[in-house]
Amino acid sequence: NDRQSGREIFYNLLRPSFVKNFSISLCSDALSLWAEGDPLFKEYNQDIENATIYLYTQAIPNFARRVGMENPETYSANNLVEDLHASGINLRHLGFVRRHLPLTAPAGIHRLILTELIARGIKNELRVRLRNTMEKERITREEPSQRAVFSYLTPVFYQSK
Repeated sequence: NDRQSGREIFYNLLRPSFVKNFSISLCSDALSLWAEGDPLFKEYNQDIENATIYLYTQAIPNFARRVGMENPETYSANNLVEDLHASGINLRHLGFVRRHLPLTAPAGIHRLILTELIARGIKNELRVRLRNTMEKERITREEPSQRAVFSYLTPVFYQSK
């Protein structure tokens, strides 16, 4: 698991649009051993920590307030994803966005975000299952993958009476 190996530095990155618009320049080597010999290493790391705190305490709540004023009749999942990215927020933070939605936000906006969260959760779990199936089978046949997809999605979408 990458989270246990310390490799998350390679994919848990700040979005380029966030870095570009942040109040100070951020070092791309912060939090890695590549900058360890630099005399400003600790400062680089502190800057990244400050940027992350800003993301969670300012950028995400501000975005949630803004999206909470959207009209659910015209605001789609595509709009949501584009706006998140333009605001420098990764989709993995969508749960935090939902948590910060104003209570006065239209129910349709709450539903849109919840639907996006559920769809992405299903997609990610399906990817894991397909990857595991491919590793286990060691051959590229469709049938094992189809079985894995069917066995996972059937209880997700099938409603017993």
